[in-house]
Amino acid sequence: MVGSFLMGWFGVVFKGDIISHVSEHIAIAITTGYLGSLTTFSGWNQKMLELAVLGHWLFAVLGFCIGMLLVASSIVFGIETATGFRYLLNKLNISSGNASSKIKSKLDTYTCVWIRWFLARLNGRGLGKAGSLKWIPFGTLIANVSASCVMAALASLKEAVNTRDCDTIVAGIQFGLMGCLSTVSTFVAEFNTMRKGIHPWRAYAYAIITICVSFSLGILIYCVPVWTRGFDIDT
Repeated sequence: MVGSFLMGWFGVVFKGDIISHVSEHIAIAITTGYLGSLTTFSGWNQKMLELAVLGHWLFAVLGFCIGMLLVASSIVFGIETATGFRYLLNKLNISSGNASSKIKSKLDTYTCVWIRWFLARLNGRGLGKAGSLKWIPFGTLIANVSASCVMAALASLKEAVNTRDCDTIVAGIQFGLMGCLSTVSTFVAEFNTMRKGIHPWRAYAYAIITICVSFSLGILIYCVPVWTRGFDIDT
Protein backbone atom coordinates (compact mmCIF):
# COMPACT_ATOMS: atom_id res chain seq x y z
CA MET A 1 0.00 0.00 0.00
CA VAL A 2 2.85 2.38 0.81
CA GLY A 3 4.56 1.65 -2.51
CA SER A 4 1.31 2.16 -4.43
CA PHE A 5 0.67 5.44 -2.61
CA LEU A 6 4.17 6.71 -3.44
CA MET A 7 3.75 5.55 -7.03
CA GLY A 8 0.82 7.96 -7.26
CA TRP A 9 3.19 10.76 -6.20
CA PHE A 10 6.41 9.97 -8.02
CA GLY A 11 5.25 7.66 -10.79
CA VAL A 12 2.14 9.52 -11.95
CA VAL A 13 1.84 13.14 -10.82
CA PHE A 14 5.44 14.34 -10.47
CA LYS A 15 7.19 11.98 -12.88
CA GLY A 16 6.46 13.72 -16.16
CA ASP A 17 6.91 17.42 -15.45
CA ILE A 18 9.42 17.42 -12.58
CA ILE A 19 11.36 14.19 -12.03
CA SER A 20 11.85 13.32 -15.71
CA HIS A 21 12.80 16.93 -16.36
CA VAL A 22 15.68 16.50 -13.93
CA SER A 23 16.74 13.10 -15.27
CA GLU A 24 15.10 10.06 -16.85
CA HIS A 25 17.51 7.95 -14.81
CA ILE A 26 16.17 9.43 -11.59
CA ALA A 27 12.60 8.73 -12.72
CA ILE A 28 13.46 5.09 -13.52
CA ALA A 29 15.42 4.71 -10.29
CA ILE A 30 12.51 5.92 -8.15
CA THR A 31 9.68 4.08 -9.94
CA THR A 32 11.19 0.92 -11.40
CA GLY A 33 14.04 0.69 -8.92
CA TYR A 34 12.88 1.83 -5.50
CA LEU A 35 9.09 1.47 -5.68
CA GLY A 36 9.37 -1.71 -7.73
CA SER A 37 11.58 -3.18 -5.02
CA LEU A 38 9.49 -1.84 -2.16
CA THR A 39 6.44 -3.74 -3.41
CA THR A 40 6.44 -7.43 -4.30
CA PHE A 41 3.79 -9.27 -6.27
CA SER A 42 5.59 -12.61 -5.95
CA GLY A 43 5.55 -12.40 -2.15
CA TRP A 44 1.85 -11.57 -2.19
CA ASN A 45 1.13 -14.50 -4.50
CA GLN A 46 3.22 -16.87 -2.38
CA LYS A 47 1.34 -15.98 0.80
CA MET A 48 -1.93 -16.81 -0.97
CA LEU A 49 -0.42 -20.12 -2.11
CA GLU A 50 0.51 -20.91 1.48
CA LEU A 51 -3.11 -20.36 2.48
CA ALA A 52 -4.32 -22.54 -0.39
CA VAL A 53 -1.97 -25.41 0.42
CA LEU A 54 -3.53 -25.57 3.89
CA GLY A 55 -7.00 -25.69 2.37
CA HIS A 56 -7.92 -22.05 3.11
CA TRP A 57 -9.10 -21.33 -0.44
CA LEU A 58 -11.64 -18.71 0.62
CA PHE A 59 -9.00 -16.74 2.51
CA ALA A 60 -6.69 -16.93 -0.53
CA VAL A 61 -9.38 -15.51 -2.83
CA LEU A 62 -10.25 -12.83 -0.30
CA GLY A 63 -6.56 -12.03 0.06
CA PHE A 64 -6.32 -11.22 -3.63
CA CYS A 65 -9.60 -9.31 -3.75
CA ILE A 66 -9.02 -7.23 -0.61
CA GLY A 67 -5.36 -6.70 -1.50
CA MET A 68 -6.27 -5.46 -4.97
CA LEU A 69 -8.87 -3.11 -3.49
CA LEU A 70 -6.35 -1.70 -1.01
CA VAL A 71 -3.53 -1.04 -3.50
CA ALA A 72 -5.94 0.41 -6.08
CA SER A 73 -7.30 2.79 -3.42
CA SER A 74 -3.77 3.64 -2.28
CA ILE A 75 -2.60 4.83 -5.70
CA VAL A 76 -5.76 6.88 -6.18
CA PHE A 77 -5.19 8.51 -2.77
CA GLY A 78 -1.56 9.13 -3.71
CA ILE A 79 -2.54 10.77 -7.00
CA GLU A 80 -5.14 12.99 -5.36
CA THR A 81 -2.87 14.16 -2.53
CA ALA A 82 0.03 14.75 -4.94
CA THR A 83 -2.25 16.74 -7.25
CA GLY A 84 -3.32 18.88 -4.31
CA PHE A 85 0.29 19.41 -3.26
CA ARG A 86 1.28 20.41 -6.79
CA TYR A 87 -1.61 22.86 -6.89
CA LEU A 88 -0.33 24.36 -3.63
CA LEU A 89 3.18 24.68 -5.09
CA ASN A 90 1.79 26.44 -8.16
CA LYS A 91 -0.15 28.83 -5.95
CA LEU A 92 3.03 29.65 -4.05
CA ASN A 93 4.92 30.05 -7.36
CA ILE A 94 7.51 27.43 -6.40
CA SER A 95 9.34 26.07 -9.42
CA SER A 96 11.97 23.37 -9.71
CA GLY A 97 13.15 24.39 -13.16
CA ASN A 98 16.32 26.24 -12.09
CA ALA A 99 17.47 23.52 -9.71
CA SER A 100 16.79 20.75 -12.16
CA SER A 101 18.77 22.39 -14.95
CA LYS A 102 21.83 22.63 -12.71
CA ILE A 103 22.02 18.93 -11.88
CA LYS A 104 20.62 17.46 -15.10
CA SER A 105 23.96 17.37 -16.86
CA LYS A 106 25.57 15.48 -14.01
CA LEU A 107 22.82 12.92 -13.52
CA ASP A 108 22.43 12.03 -17.18
CA THR A 109 26.02 10.86 -17.41
CA TYR A 110 25.23 7.71 -15.42
CA THR A 111 23.80 4.53 -16.93
CA CYS A 112 21.98 1.87 -14.90
CA VAL A 113 20.84 -1.65 -15.85
CA TRP A 114 17.92 -3.48 -14.26
CA ILE A 115 16.15 -6.66 -15.39
CA ARG A 116 12.73 -5.10 -14.97
CA TRP A 117 13.84 -2.07 -16.96
CA PHE A 118 14.61 -4.32 -19.93
CA LEU A 119 11.36 -6.22 -19.49
CA ALA A 120 9.47 -2.92 -19.38
CA ARG A 121 10.55 -2.34 -22.98
CA LEU A 122 8.14 -5.12 -23.96
CA ASN A 123 5.18 -3.06 -22.73
CA GLY A 124 3.07 -1.76 -25.58
CA ARG A 125 4.59 -4.03 -28.24
CA GLY A 126 1.94 -6.72 -28.25
CA LEU A 127 2.33 -10.24 -29.59
CA GLY A 128 3.80 -11.27 -32.93
CA LYS A 129 4.50 -9.11 -35.95
CA ALA A 130 0.94 -7.81 -35.93
CA GLY A 131 1.39 -6.54 -32.39
CA SER A 132 -1.90 -7.89 -31.11
CA LEU A 133 -2.99 -7.22 -27.51
CA LYS A 134 -0.82 -4.14 -27.25
CA TRP A 135 -2.89 -2.96 -24.31
CA ILE A 136 -1.41 -5.71 -22.11
CA PRO A 137 1.91 -4.64 -20.51
CA PHE A 138 3.69 -7.92 -21.25
CA GLY A 139 6.94 -6.74 -19.67
CA THR A 140 5.34 -6.24 -16.26
CA LEU A 141 3.25 -9.38 -16.71
CA ILE A 142 6.33 -11.51 -17.45
CA ALA A 143 8.22 -10.02 -14.50
CA ASN A 144 5.42 -10.75 -12.05
CA VAL A 145 4.55 -14.22 -13.34
CA SER A 146 8.17 -15.39 -13.67
CA ALA A 147 9.10 -14.08 -10.22
CA SER A 148 6.03 -15.76 -8.72
CA CYS A 149 6.97 -19.07 -10.34
CA VAL A 150 10.56 -18.92 -9.11
CA MET A 151 9.32 -17.89 -5.67
CA ALA A 152 7.02 -20.94 -5.60
CA ALA A 153 9.80 -23.25 -6.81
CA LEU A 154 12.16 -22.00 -4.11
CA ALA A 155 9.44 -22.49 -1.50
CA SER A 156 9.09 -26.12 -2.66
CA LEU A 157 12.86 -26.56 -2.46
CA LYS A 158 12.85 -25.09 1.03
CA GLU A 159 10.26 -27.61 2.19
CA ALA A 160 12.12 -30.51 0.56
CA VAL A 161 15.58 -29.74 1.94
CA ASN A 162 14.49 -28.23 5.26
CA THR A 163 17.89 -27.12 6.59
CA ARG A 164 18.92 -23.81 8.14
CA ASP A 165 21.47 -23.00 5.42
CA CYS A 166 18.98 -23.77 2.68
CA ASP A 167 16.31 -21.68 4.38
CA THR A 168 18.69 -18.71 4.60
CA ILE A 169 19.76 -18.88 0.95
CA VAL A 170 16.23 -19.47 -0.33
CA ALA A 171 14.81 -16.61 1.75
CA GLY A 172 17.52 -14.29 0.43
CA ILE A 173 16.72 -15.12 -3.19
CA GLN A 174 12.98 -15.03 -2.62
CA PHE A 175 12.70 -11.68 -0.88
CA GLY A 176 15.85 -10.16 -2.36
CA LEU A 177 15.91 -10.99 -6.06
CA MET A 178 12.34 -12.20 -6.70
CA GLY A 179 10.83 -9.59 -4.41
CA CYS A 180 12.61 -6.86 -6.36
CA LEU A 181 11.88 -8.38 -9.77
CA SER A 182 8.14 -8.47 -9.20
CA THR A 183 6.15 -5.32 -8.50
CA VAL A 184 2.75 -4.28 -7.24
CA SER A 185 3.30 -0.52 -7.62
CA THR A 186 3.86 -0.62 -11.40
CA PHE A 187 1.14 -3.26 -11.77
CA VAL A 188 -1.44 -1.11 -9.99
CA ALA A 189 -0.30 2.03 -11.84
CA GLU A 190 -0.99 0.27 -15.15
CA PHE A 191 -4.30 -0.98 -13.75
CA ASN A 192 -5.28 2.55 -12.75
CA THR A 193 -4.34 3.96 -16.17
CA MET A 194 -6.41 1.32 -17.98
CA ARG A 195 -9.35 1.87 -15.64
CA LYS A 196 -9.41 5.56 -16.58
CA GLY A 197 -9.16 4.81 -20.32
CA ILE A 198 -11.89 4.32 -22.89
CA HIS A 199 -11.87 0.56 -22.23
CA PRO A 200 -11.98 0.22 -18.42
CA TRP A 201 -12.68 -3.54 -18.72
CA ARG A 202 -9.07 -3.99 -19.80
CA ALA A 203 -7.85 -3.05 -16.32
CA TYR A 204 -9.84 -5.86 -14.71
CA ALA A 205 -8.90 -8.31 -17.46
CA TYR A 206 -5.22 -7.46 -16.94
CA ALA A 207 -5.51 -7.91 -13.15
CA ILE A 208 -7.35 -11.22 -13.53
CA ILE A 209 -4.81 -12.53 -16.05
CA THR A 210 -1.85 -11.59 -13.83
CA ILE A 211 -3.34 -13.05 -10.66
CA CYS A 212 -4.86 -16.20 -12.18
CA VAL A 213 -1.79 -17.16 -14.22
CA SER A 214 0.59 -16.57 -11.30
CA PHE A 215 -1.63 -18.38 -8.81
CA SER A 216 -2.38 -21.32 -11.13
CA LEU A 217 1.28 -21.90 -11.96
CA GLY A 218 2.09 -21.52 -8.26
CA ILE A 219 -0.35 -24.31 -7.43
CA LEU A 220 1.41 -26.62 -9.88
CA ILE A 221 4.90 -25.65 -8.70
CA TYR A 222 4.33 -25.37 -4.95
CA CYS A 223 1.01 -26.82 -3.79
CA VAL A 224 1.04 -30.04 -5.83
CA PRO A 225 4.55 -31.10 -4.65
CA VAL A 226 3.62 -30.32 -1.05
CA TRP A 227 0.44 -32.37 -1.30
CA THR A 228 2.01 -35.32 -3.09
CA ARG A 229 5.21 -35.42 -1.05
CA GLY A 230 3.44 -34.89 2.24
CA PHE A 231 5.68 -32.09 3.49
CA ASP A 232 4.97 -30.91 7.02
CA ILE A 233 3.70 -27.35 6.58
CA ASP A 234 3.51 -25.16 9.66
CA THR A 235 -0.04 -24.04 10.34
